[in-house]
Amino acid sequence: MNQPAGQQANVTFAGLTPGQIGLYQINVQLPATFPSVPACGVNGNLTVASNLAINIETAYYVHDGLSICVQP
Repeated sequence: MNQPAGQQANVTFAGLTPGQIGLYQINVQLPATFPSVPACGVNGNLTVASNLAINIETAYYVHDGLSICVQP
């Protein structure tokens, strides 16, 4: 995962979730600060459902992502 500055994130665990079947878990340490983003919720006439995306890519070129809300 790339942080906004292009640095690699610290992955603390990646693998099967203990006690679950077929569920993978990835634990990463998020950066101390985030880029300037609008708050989630209603901003004027625009509803913001997420304001930050975490993109995941494996060595086998499998891509996935997760959209989350962070408090600006």
